Parts: sequence; C-alpha cells; structure tokens
Amino acid sequence: MNKIALETIKWIQYIIGIFGLEPNRKSEDRLILKNIILPAFSDKQIYERILFVGCAQYTKSYDKFFVDQDYWTLDYNPHRAKYGSKNHIIGNVLNLSSHFKEDYFDVIIFNGIFGWGINNKNDCIKTIKELKLILSKKGVLIVGWNNQKPFNLVSFKPILYNNDFKNYFFKPLENIEYTTNMMSHTYSFFSLKK
Repeated sequence: MNKIALETIKWIQYIIGIFGLEPNRKSEDRLILKNIILPAFSDKQIYERILFVGCAQYTKSYDKFFVDQDYWTLDYNPHRAKYGSKNHIIGNVLNLSSHFKEDYFDVIIFNGIFGWGINNKNDCIKTIKELKLILSKKGVLIVGWNNQKPFNLVSFKPILYNNDFKNYFFKPLENIEYTTNMMSHTYSFFSLKK
C-alpha cells in the first residue's frame, strides 16, 4: 500500500469519527481487549491510575472496567472526545509529559497508535520517551499494533528495549505477546527495567 492510500485510509477514519459512524466492533482483537486485558487491570488495589490512548465509538464503554480508578483517555482528534472518559485530554502522544506527572500511571494501554499516527522512527522515539516518563516504575505498558504492512513500518520494539523497557509476562494470556487473526493485531506487554 502506498503513502497516498495510507493517508486516504486515515482521512476516511477521521471523517467517520466526526460523524460517529464507527461500528461497535466485535472482532477478535476487541474481544481479547474487553474480555481479558481490561478486566485484568481493573483491581484498584494494584492498578490505581490507568491511561487509554486512542478513542473511538467502541472504546466508550471501557470506563466500566475502571469505575473506582483514576481512568484517563487521550486522543488527538477532538471529535473523539465523546468516546473518552470523564478525564479525557485532547492531545498528542508526542507531548504526554506536558499533561501528566512523571511516574504517574500504573497501566498505559496504547492501542492502534504505532502505524496509525506514529509512523516514523523519530516520532516513535519521542513517543516512547514520553511513555517512559509517565509510566510508574512498577507500571505495565500494553501496545496494540498491526503486524502487517503498511501499519508496521516503524519497528518500535528495539526502541522500547533501548529506553529501559523489557517484556512483561501477562499471566491471563500466558505470554508476553498475543497475536489475533484480525489484521495480525498484536498485543505486546512491557514494563520498565529495574
């Protein structure tokens, strides 16, 4: 897929988001997220502060998993604020630390951002440095990404490893990574090195 086609897809998604026409997705990747990943982080005693990056119609109900927690959402598209939490920020992942304190979040769910907005190495490096700043020392970073072209042009894992991240074993899926059949959507789990 060439650059023009990729930009066309992004504009179509942007317009769909403005009019709220996105379907309530029941694909495998969303089911894994809603039925396994989100519930695993709903215990306030362990995970008090949660950030979900990237909002759409199907993310609106995710706040039900974090009723007693400090749950935040962030998206750059102002038309998607209606799908965020009551603590929603319209902003860019390239400057997360301007919105949040250092060492703040116990969990950051970063789903569909690499390859769908963060598309070059420099932006990826900047984003990962921002994530490191706001993730608590014992925090967990979940990266949801599509492992197929043109959405995997930036190899983010080596950048994470070079910025003090390591793989995190996610017990409910018994792995450090889980790939679905939906566009090879993959959930990778990370934490900071001690």
